[in-house]
Amino acid sequence: MGELADFGLDDEDFEAATELAEQVQTVAELVARGTELSVPLAVSEATQTLTTDAIDEEIDEDEAVGQGPACAPGCSACCHIPVSATAADVASILDWLGAQPADVREDIERRTREALPRATGTAPRGVLACPILDVDAGTCRAYEARPLACRGCFSDDASQCVPGGTISAFVVPQVIARSASVGVRMALAAAGEDGACEDLIVALARELGRAP
Repeated sequence: MGELADFGLDDEDFEAATELAEQVQTVAELVARGTELSVPLAVSEATQTLTTDAIDEEIDEDEAVGQGPACAPGCSACCHIPVSATAADVASILDWLGAQPADVREDIERRTREALPRATGTAPRGVLACPILDVDAGTCRAYEARPLACRGCFSDDASQCVPGGTISAFVVPQVIARSASVGVRMALAAAGEDGACEDLIVALARELGRAP
């Protein structure tokens, strides 16, 4: 659970984060053993709701005392920073993409290819929008299938968020999402799947390159 230590949590919060990671891992391993889908997709479907519910519960508590996140549709600064994705995250997006109209699929595939050199560092990254972002609307086209890292990304002061730069982070949802990601990755590894995280754009480009 070394990644969770990066947040500098106190003992009580670290214990809660570890318990969530273990809960997610347990659910994901049970699903992986009984699925008829691909393991990463089944794990994603099983854990996205669990993670989102935990985040929503925390946000509801904070909003009740006037300390909720400052995010709103159209505010997309966080869609211009690198996103670490698990194999389960990528499987969820690919499943969503397969159900989209041809023009949406073609646009996302084109933008992914164009973004790859900047995501891998062979060209300056600069301010790089996620290929899934609807740039005009400032919203995620795959919101329901978004990665865990995105599910936990909220700002406590949107005026301080800079596309491609600093995000004024609302920390607790990030801790929840990171905890869930740890659990997912451990479950994937236990099932013989890829348990690593990598840049979302890099992972999408590789998987889309395998498509017929």
